[in-house]
Amino acid sequence: MADKPDLFSRLFRKTQDIKKDLEQKDKPAPVARPAPAAKPPATSNIPTGKDTKGTDTKNKIGLSGSKIELYQTCPKKFHFTYIRKVKKPSAPSPHLSFDQSLHTTLGKYYKNKRVDEPFRLDRLFAILDENWDPRGYEDGEQALEYRHSAESALRLYFERYCQTPPRHIEVDYFFKIDLSGGEYSGKIDRVDRHPDGTLELIDYKSGKPPYGGVTELEQSLAVQLMFAATEKIWPGKVKKMTFIYLKDGSSLSVLRNNAEMALAEKRYLDIGEAIYQGNFEPVRSSACGFCDFQDLCPVGQTPTLNASKIRSFIDCPHKYAAIYVKHQKAKDANEPPSFDLALDRPLHDALAQFHRDYRPTPNRGPESALFSLLFKAIPADLPEEMQDQIKNTGREYLQNYLNTFFPKSKTWLVNEFIEYNTEHFCFQTTVDRIDNDSGGNYALIDYKTGKRMLTAAELANDPVTAAVCAAADQRWPGKVKSFCCIYLRHGEEVRLEVTEMLIRKGNQLLHSIGEQIRQKNFEPLGGPVCSTCPVAGICGEKRLVVSMSKIQTLRDCPKRYEFRYISKAPVPDKEKPAIVLYQLLQSMLQEYAGAGRLQDAGLLLEKAAARVNDDKTLSAAARQDVLTKAYTAFQNINELFKTGFPKVHSLGEQARVGFEDLVLTTRFDRIDLLPNGNLHVIIYKTGKKAMTPHEARLDLSGVYNWFIADRVYPGRIDRVSYIYLLAGDVIPFTPSDQDIEKLKLTFSEFVRENQDAEFEGHRNPLCPYCDYIDQCEDAKSMLLSPSKINCFTSCALKYRMKYIDRVPKEARPTPNLSFDRSIHFALREFHENYESGQFKKNPFRSIINKYWITDGYSDIEEEERFKVRANMMLEEYFKGLSGHENPVMFEVPAKWSWNGVDTVVQIDRIDQLPDGRYEIIDYKTGKKVPDERVINEDSSLMNMYLAANQKWPGKIAKVSYHFLANNKRYSLEPSEADVVSHKTKMAELVTLINKNEFEAKKGALCAWCEYYGPCPEWKVKPHEMAGETPEQFRQRIRLSYSKMSLYLNCPRSYKKLYIDKVPPKPQPFFSFGTTIHETFERVYDPVNPIPKPTLQQVLDIYDEVRLTHREGFDSDATEMQYR
Repeated sequence: MADKPDLFSRLFRKTQDIKKDLEQKDKPAPVARPAPAAKPPATSNIPTGKDTKGTDTKNKIGLSGSKIELYQTCPKKFHFTYIRKVKKPSAPSPHLSFDQSLHTTLGKYYKNKRVDEPFRLDRLFAILDENWDPRGYEDGEQALEYRHSAESALRLYFERYCQTPPRHIEVDYFFKIDLSGGEYSGKIDRVDRHPDGTLELIDYKSGKPPYGGVTELEQSLAVQLMFAATEKIWPGKVKKMTFIYLKDGSSLSVLRNNAEMALAEKRYLDIGEAIYQGNFEPVRSSACGFCDFQDLCPVGQTPTLNASKIRSFIDCPHKYAAIYVKHQKAKDANEPPSFDLALDRPLHDALAQFHRDYRPTPNRGPESALFSLLFKAIPADLPEEMQDQIKNTGREYLQNYLNTFFPKSKTWLVNEFIEYNTEHFCFQTTVDRIDNDSGGNYALIDYKTGKRMLTAAELANDPVTAAVCAAADQRWPGKVKSFCCIYLRHGEEVRLEVTEMLIRKGNQLLHSIGEQIRQKNFEPLGGPVCSTCPVAGICGEKRLVVSMSKIQTLRDCPKRYEFRYISKAPVPDKEKPAIVLYQLLQSMLQEYAGAGRLQDAGLLLEKAAARVNDDKTLSAAARQDVLTKAYTAFQNINELFKTGFPKVHSLGEQARVGFEDLVLTTRFDRIDLLPNGNLHVIIYKTGKKAMTPHEARLDLSGVYNWFIADRVYPGRIDRVSYIYLLAGDVIPFTPSDQDIEKLKLTFSEFVRENQDAEFEGHRNPLCPYCDYIDQCEDAKSMLLSPSKINCFTSCALKYRMKYIDRVPKEARPTPNLSFDRSIHFALREFHENYESGQFKKNPFRSIINKYWITDGYSDIEEEERFKVRANMMLEEYFKGLSGHENPVMFEVPAKWSWNGVDTVVQIDRIDQLPDGRYEIIDYKTGKKVPDERVINEDSSLMNMYLAANQKWPGKIAKVSYHFLANNKRYSLEPSEADVVSHKTKMAELVTLINKNEFEAKKGALCAWCEYYGPCPEWKVKPHEMAGETPEQFRQRIRLSYSKMSLYLNCPRSYKKLYIDKVPPKPQPFFSFGTTIHETFERVYDPVNPIPKPTLQQVLDIYDEVRLTHREGFDSDATEMQYR
């Protein structure tokens, strides 16, 4: 070491110079600095370099083994600890308290023990009781756990190291010496003297043995400096240093090595020189996450990420903070590893060493080499039974690997460490293997031993895959072409092309996570992952997890919501082709969009068929139906892609955001990057028919998805769109502030209903299709609705076919239904934005065009006739507005329950009257207007009144029909007698339905029934007699005596009535004639004829029938005259 100057003297001289400079700071004029002393005192210490402000302030500091190890770990942490002396958190960690308790116990035991006194375990425990340090533990349970570990450690120590007479000569020996010109200090737990006079240093350790064993200890600078220091204290005596690991009772010994000691002293001087020069550059390592100075250190403020940290943060930022920031441990953290985890490491180590070192020889093939490496890699501390299981299972996996993957491997690098540094993050990963090809391109290989095998689409959507590819591309720009996962358990590989989109996604992901960690955004997200979270027991997260399906299910039927999401009732195993189709299209289109180029729909169908045909849960017919629909979807998506293949930002993104007491979750099938830098969020739908504009405006799911997307990507969402794959339609959503407020009210309602936990079943026509029908008590009650009641009263057989047997109905034009819905949508749009005096001109013409439904009309001429009629109706409606209308709710469902029967209604509009009560309004768009005098006998109106009154008790003033045909409103304010009478009629109706006697009512309207084809009452159909199809037969002109007479009398009247369908003016003789005809139809009903009816019976039937045909009589007197 002759070439090294006397560092001790140099440092002391520098210290004296700086000290004198500081003394001169307060003087008015600078003075010359005196010459430095020629010889420093022997007690000088090693000073430091510059502080963080850049001034040359030197501090006296000696070195020790722990200080040197700290400087080697991170010079910046050394600077904060010993130069700036930044205060650390006052509370010690549980590990430190545990360590000190054990060291103190053993130290006092040996200090107080006489030479002739035998070792006693109870004495050890007694000293532990006296010196147990209770600080630093989270709770009593954790303290008790560490206490048991301490007792177990002492028991092991006693059994292994206290069976021979003691040889100690020193205990807790502290020293301070001059080592190579610098002060060096330390403490030795125990010094033993052997019979040959040599000394052995004993150091107690409360942690685990080093991974590298004795080799790692021999290369430790602190260990070699301890030999060098004790050489000065006991020259030539210290030959060995032993480390006793108290937890498992093992020990490792290091022998003195003069060459290593010389190298250690040189490294010691290098460190001293670096400290003198002020070299305190931070070093990034895995220890940064545990550092007390993260907030002060520039490196500590840049989060270090790896695969497990990324997955933890995506699962829940709060979970990430608990594990990697607060370093909280789960209750089961000390449990032994599972078999799968124990198998994973030996397989990885064996494959790494095999690809790095194996060279074929005549005497040793790849099998024996690889199996031998596997057996060596199995940890010896595992149970013997588990070791044997790992050998057998690992040998099976590796045999498949050698047969399938080894022949085509082109290994370039093994276990390559990659670090990707930016100002926002530092991502570290190790790639199991990197192959290269003749073109100089690289393939990243990752070994997987788990049970789950990802598809290519799932792998492309995996955040860690994207991050690894981004880091590799930063290391080797443009060279990394593929990423491959080899699933050793399955003997298969999944290869993924590394595209610009994947690299961009990885960069964006790392940047986003890094920024959120830097800003300490550790908001808990909750969700299904909470059930498996390792820190769930110490996490206070109790927020509700919301999805659109949960909201919709709770609205449709709270009981079903309870079965599915609260009690998690089992679901019957049955064929579900709709779900299979949705999952198939999701995965296929994710791969398609990720490929970045157009593909033929036929080729896509072949890939889909390969997947669907393997699904044994579907019948052959169901599989064919799924593939047919999939082909339609592929064709439609290709039509959309032909206008320009999208620039994809991400695929299959699972999004979760916190909002007040909720965690909102959803899935974005695709997010496109627009030319302006904004994002277009796309969600696939597999419904047969797209939403109408009005339905889209009322649909909460679009607003919900936009709400989440805007919080995941603040200010970057241009729009959210639903793509209806089977229809080829694209429905965009750009919600207004009013829509967002409605959504927030929905969230409040969701929270309230979950807190109330009154999950009452909503009986509806979909109950028979529910997975929980057999478990639901509410489903056993009868459900009625106005349409059901009308269906049963018109034809009981039709009721059975429609609601009980669920017979598929014939596809027929439904112009009246489309017309009715268009009118309803237009009226809601108008009243939601209407204010008195706002519109001077009729706005309905533009509104009806916006919401006009084109489906259901037989031709353009028919549609145009209906549209003219709609405009005329709405024109009259607008003219009749008084300006005092006060609508407060629209399209509200309601239900009234009585005697085990639920009757559901849909209320079109609710107006609030001046007295605060409500008027229930139902729009009617039909031509027929009933007589106002029989309005109180209308069952639908009474059902609406009772349902509304049950929903808002005591607040219903009246219920009204608003007939748009004549723009008149007929209101009902039922009396108690009306209610009793209606309940009696409803009871009679329920009795008839419960008889299960569903007789047909054949008549002139049967030909227009959607069940006319399958109806058993019509054995021979007229179209069959004519030799035509039903569609052809429907085009025939229907003639009757009255039609022909009218045409002969006046062709124009015929056209208005039967072609233009203009309703005739009600006349008394029309009502009278219709009543007479219907009376005799009932008397001479071929199914239930009345044999020899009396006159009184006929008159009773007449009185019953005439109540439904009173529209032609202008007064009671006229009606009585005809009677």
